[in-house]
Amino acid sequence: MSRSDMAGRENPFEDDYRGFDVREDETARGPLILTLAIGVLLIFGGVVWNTYRQGVRPPTDGLPSVIAEAQP
Repeated sequence: MSRSDMAGRENPFEDDYRGFDVREDETARGPLILTLAIGVLLIFGGVVWNTYRQGVRPPTDGLPSVIAEAQP
């Protein structure tokens, strides 16, 4: 069939080639993704903060000493 023959008819596959609007499906996902990203950043910050605090503990008694016995 040529294009002139199909000009008068409605194409049954017309809806397949129209495409889709991406924005229709993502309206509710935006705030969810933002909340998850902030949550991940807070957890990462908590891990870094705890690691930092463990690394800068105040000295208690100094380093532990290993002392050999006088007699073997």
